[in-house]
Amino acid sequence: MTRTILLVDAVLATKSQLAGLLEHSDIQIQVATDAQQAIALTAQAYRIDQPFSLIMVDLNLPGLSQADFVRSLRFAGHYAPILAIVNDSSNNETNVENPFQTNDCDAIIQRPLTQKRTLCQIHDLMDLLAI
Repeated sequence: MTRTILLVDAVLATKSQLAGLLEHSDIQIQVATDAQQAIALTAQAYRIDQPFSLIMVDLNLPGLSQADFVRSLRFAGHYAPILAIVNDSSNNETNVENPFQTNDCDAIIQRPLTQKRTLCQIHDLMDLLAI
């Protein structure tokens, strides 16, 4: 069974990096570059009965607050896990609010995305779907 991750990230290099990490798995990647596109793709996936197994989202996306974005995904019908990607706190970029404060996201991962940590997070969250 092929599973699909929706990657929501304006940085296209993240897609290449994630594709490289998942190249020997049965997981496919679909990309949205902004929140509105992600919400539309999520709703479309549910309409055709092919929901995403996981959404990985860069919480530094412009347009919607993190909480509003996640609530919009849930409203669109996405109830599978959401993995938040945040910037490494050691760099100078602004990090986002804690995704666990409102229980909006299921897990968090920091950049840079390393192979072991990323694959463990993805598989742990996707295993939740089988329970």
